[in-house]
Order: sequence, then structure tokens, then C-alpha cells
Amino acid sequence: MEMSLIKKDKKDWTRFKCSLKEFPKWQGLLEIKYCIDTSMPVKKNSRFVYFEKEGDWICNNAESEYYALETEYSDVCVDYEGRE
Repeated sequence: MEMSLIKKDKKDWTRFKCSLKEFPKWQGLLEIKYCIDTSMPVKKNSRFVYFEKEGDWICNNAESEYYALETEYSDVCVDYEGRE
């Protein structure tokens, strides 16, 4: 699946391009994570199916690099009990 940013009516949109062969694998992600109605593609041809959603839905590495630090993630076990 490919994701790209496009401009429509002076707004940012994300276009999802998926091959028909791989579409069953990506259908759940499109419906659950991105809330896209997969029964109504924007465009469909013999090889690909296209969906669009308003906004920038592409997460790049710059945004996700320090995610654990921003959410104060810690892998320390707080319920540790030592042996006697």
C-alpha cells in the first residue's frame, strides 16, 4: 500500500493506493485505523484501488522517533519483590 499527500480545494488529503491483489490484507487497517469505508473507493482500475481521507495521515520517522520519550514510557518493573 502506498500513501501520498494531495491538495484538493486548498486542503491536504491523504491518498491510499493499494493493489487489488494485496487489498484483502490492508482492508482491516484502512477500516479500523483510518476509518475509511472500503466499499466506496475513489478510483478503481484493473490493478489498483484508491481511497482518500481529509488531512495528513502519513506518520514519518521525524514524528515517531522520540515517541517513547514524549509519553514517559518506562520499562522498569514497579511490582518487583526481591527474594529472601
